[in-house]
Amino acid sequence: MSPSRQAHGCAAVQDRRRAGGYRGLDERAAERGIMASAATVLEVPAGELTSALRRSPRSLDRCARHGLPADGHVDVTILAPPRPRGRLYRLIFPYSYLEDVSELLSGARARTPVTGWPLCVRCRRRSRWGRMLARTLVVTGLVGFVGGLGAGLALRLSTGQYAPTWVMVPSLLGLALMLLAAVAVTAGRADRIVRAETTRDGARVRFTDPHPQFADRLRALLGGQVLRSDPTDQPVAG
Repeated sequence: MSPSRQAHGCAAVQDRRRAGGYRGLDERAAERGIMASAATVLEVPAGELTSALRRSPRSLDRCARHGLPADGHVDVTILAPPRPRGRLYRLIFPYSYLEDVSELLSGARARTPVTGWPLCVRCRRRSRWGRMLARTLVVTGLVGFVGGLGAGLALRLSTGQYAPTWVMVPSLLGLALMLLAAVAVTAGRADRIVRAETTRDGARVRFTDPHPQFADRLRALLGGQVLRSDPTDQPVAG
């Protein structure tokens, strides 16, 4: 065999090996992605969780999200998610977000109050920053909103004419900031931080991807009532 053909054959073998290696890497990466996307969900009876923590306060001493020791225990209301609606529905009917707020404020959304819920340093810091950001947005927005209206009213009384449009810009910005405060409040809620939610029928509480150390404490508290759940199997009330 000539040196040129031999070199060509070796190159072809190396190309096939590299191609096979790349396919293997792709397959392994895909398997890892599938495993990562399959979230672990644990569910417990809502009433039993509330009663157990009332009988044994601070019996959970590990953070549900990070598994770190509890830096403090707080009273938490674990809310149910809003009624599921498609993205197209949200775009066509933007007022559906107001329906979610109305459902929350009226108490129609299921909730599970628990006492002595553990939060680690990281979770408490995130919750604190969320509350601080919400307060800042509300105060700043309120100042801008009232200031804009006040300036427009003053110009109206002093000149006898309607204020120019630009005078209302601070009011509009202030209103937008106050609406954004709701996002900060939601992000700073302890139940959102630890990825806990009540099912819409109010019967159970679900934890998405809880840390193994927290899961062990939860099983020690509730025993066989801690069950694995399908993350897509979310009962809907009504």
